Amino acid sequence: MGLRNRLLRGLIVAKISYQTIFGAIILIFGILLLFRTTGIYDTGQLLRYIPSLFVLLGIYALWKTVFPT
Repeated sequence: MGLRNRLLRGLIVAKISYQTIFGAIILIFGILLLFRTTGIYDTGQLLRYIPSLFVLLGIYALWKTVFPT
């Protein structure tokens, strides 16, 4: 099936790599720390959820390993 047919049927799904997700999480974490240290925004409540993001990243990595596409 050609690219045009897949586009017409809406079957193209963007594939996001593990490295991209990990990089985005690190970038967000760095921005939150920057905001906190410069006093721009109090991120104390947001930084409480950072460990959850790493748990979700680990689950995603396991999922991609068990069910490769």
